[in-house]
Amino acid sequence: MKPVRIFLAIIISIVFLQADIGCQKKIVTIQNRERRDSFLRQGSSASKYIPGEIIVRFRPDSFDENGTLISESIKALNTEFGLISMEALFKDGQSEGPANLYKLKFPEDVDIEEVVTRYSEDPCVIYAEPNFIIRAFEKVSHVD
Repeated sequence: MKPVRIFLAIIISIVFLQADIGCQKKIVTIQNRERRDSFLRQGSSASKYIPGEIIVRFRPDSFDENGTLISESIKALNTEFGLISMEALFKDGQSEGPANLYKLKFPEDVDIEEVVTRYSEDPCVIYAEPNFIIRAFEKVSHVD
């Protein structure tokens, strides 16, 4: 009878530990301009981002059937800001994730806030945001 109690105590402990830990990974997605701008203005370490990088989700009609960018307005923005590279974050069939999500790299001296604003205003873009640096166990203030 004692082994059964010990086994149950272990199982119950594991369940409670899992409940306490919860989901430590937070994914912050800022989709409207006011929330994004508020987040950028914060002076906390949570508002730091990788210089010269943004994350953009494009509308599906921005690409042809081969996955080639066909949007002339996006091509113009890429040229204007000196795009260095454009990398798909989720490749078809390799992993699950949002379609048409890309990491764009620009020269490090480019004004990322300006780049994000201009890409966000383009009708071919669902959302654009800096490539934020978020560290494990870092306190992130709530953004309203």
